[in-house]
Amino acid sequence: MARFIRVSRLGSSPNRPGYLPFSQATAWRAINNDPTFPKPFALSARVTVVDADALDSWLETKRRGDHA
Repeated sequence: MARFIRVSRLGSSPNRPGYLPFSQATAWRAINNDPTFPKPFALSARVTVVDADALDSWLETKRRGDHA
């Protein structure tokens, strides 16, 4: 079964942990500037998500130090 994470819940803040270990602004920079970052897509007019499995793979690639 597919898992999705809302783009608005990707970044972390001091008051709310997000899915990624960095801020929402950094998450948006990754979305806009990193061609390896999983591309978000709209589920509806107000809900944009990222595939959680693709995001986990992206994080693992970054953890290993693969930057291709």
